[in-house]
Amino acid sequence: MNAKAGLIATGLLFAAVTGVQQSSAASASHIDVRGGWQADLYTLKDGTQYPVRGQILFTEKDWSVLFFVMKDGAAQRGSGEGGSYKLKGDQIVLRHRYHVVVAAPELPSLKAQPEQVRIVPEDDAKRDEPAIITIADDKLTINFGPSGNHMSFIRSSAP
Repeated sequence: MNAKAGLIATGLLFAAVTGVQQSSAASASHIDVRGGWQADLYTLKDGTQYPVRGQILFTEKDWSVLFFVMKDGAAQRGSGEGGSYKLKGDQIVLRHRYHVVVAAPELPSLKAQPEQVRIVPEDDAKRDEPAIITIADDKLTINFGPSGNHMSFIRSSAP
């Protein structure tokens, strides 16, 4: 190999290695929530935990969730919600457009909830729900800012 070919090969190798390093660093700072996630565990602020069943789906800019809180193997309450979202780093704001709640009795650490079916008005102060998200391997955890509760999900499909 002549000197010119050696410099070109070294430059290509450097570019390839540098590109891999840059893309690894970029992916570490960017969280991609897109895809389907199976509901796993709902942990309340006081530490009470409930298994949950259902799924949350994220597209490029929209989200939708249907989940059921379980106790003794049976669904005790359920919720369907959805809208759009904005993600910056690990900060996500879930903007609610609709919300359906199945009436449910009181459970330890969970108040009774009446049935509710509503389209969330644009001027509703509670329309935006800020949260912090983490993804480790195939587990997504959403830490809901206002309530202090968090819910974990297991990836079921990628974008």
